[in-house]
Amino acid sequence: PQSTLGYEKLVNWALQIHDEETFIRSVLEGQPDPPVYFATMKRLNRDGPPLLGSAPRLSHAAASTLDTLLENGGTVVDVRATAEYAAAHIPGTLNIPLNNSFVGWAGWLLPYDRDLYLLSRDDSDQRVRRAATELSMIGLDRVAGWFGSDAVSEWERRHGELATMPQASAQDLAATFANGGTGVTVLDVRNDEEWATGHIAGALHAPLGRLLEQLPSLHLNPLNRVVVQCQGGGRSSIAASLLRAHGIAAENLRGGITEWSREGLGVVRDESSMAR
Repeated sequence: PQSTLGYEKLVNWALQIHDEETFIRSVLEGQPDPPVYFATMKRLNRDGPPLLGSAPRLSHAAASTLDTLLENGGTVVDVRATAEYAAAHIPGTLNIPLNNSFVGWAGWLLPYDRDLYLLSRDDSDQRVRRAATELSMIGLDRVAGWFGSDAVSEWERRHGELATMPQASAQDLAATFANGGTGVTVLDVRNDEEWATGHIAGALHAPLGRLLEQLPSLHLNPLNRVVVQCQGGGRSSIAASLLRAHGIAAENLRGGITEWSREGLGVVRDESSMAR
């Protein structure tokens, strides 16, 4: 595999562009949106991370403090799998499952300038310690403590049953549309490239990583059902937990647009985002 400068000047697309702005636009076209934490990582790579001396001790927060923390707008991240969170969770918590995508979505969605708390229903701190270590790798090192099963039990004692995450089905949603589609808003949280390949007619669009900053411009109708959708149901579950933590009673579309298409339901590619 070798070439010559003369050959490349003839056939290489990049060498056919002589305008800088056009070249930059062409190179960046189709590239994924860089996570917001990249700016922090660039600074840490340039200046170096703060010297800790030793790994910080992750303290087990008192169960009785969870209520006050959530009432004051504190960030509590439930690191369980989406199915576990959907079945039973404490309202106001954000679900980011501790899997291969954990660091990426944490870097998009969690603040660098405030303390964070982790929640796991394990009696052991093994899962939350792993989560805290992974967060520290991208500079999210303000994990002030963790809550376990005792905090969940205390919340149930004070408030009763835990919350569940409603799961809408593709057929249920399609039936609603067939009856006029009033009273429901579909929110697609996939990235721009996925959206361009086809989306549910009438859906709104806001990529998960930009959801909070774009939320005011979406003008979600507070009287509507809000059904959140992604490709397979994972990102939309995170997004629904984020919306519910901000007072919007969102549902998750089980199976995402993959299930929608599997059921033979159509998508559009050239329709502007319009709320139903």
